[in-house]
Amino acid sequence: IKYENVNLIDIDSCSACLSTVFNLLKNNKEFIDENFTPEKPLNLAIGKGIKESDLYSDTFLIGNCTSHLEENGTFVNGCTPVESTIMTRIKDNLKK
Repeated sequence: IKYENVNLIDIDSCSACLSTVFNLLKNNKEFIDENFTPEKPLNLAIGKGIKESDLYSDTFLIGNCTSHLEENGTFVNGCTPVESTIMTRIKDNLKK
């Protein structure tokens, strides 16, 4: 599946986080296509190697390995956070 409206920053992620994000993208493609564009994409970051300089504005930081950056985006805790929790945070953020 190709997503022109999603930026995924993945640096040293575990297979559980990567799998969760892939399932989230696959299972919510219609929602993502309706709410995000190539000009204003859904920005996701996973992995323990993520640094502040890797992030876009409005990035969702997925998983406990990104907690050191929680001041720089929307943090979703868990190891691994479940898909429904991530989607709730994304939907809540759209309402702002």
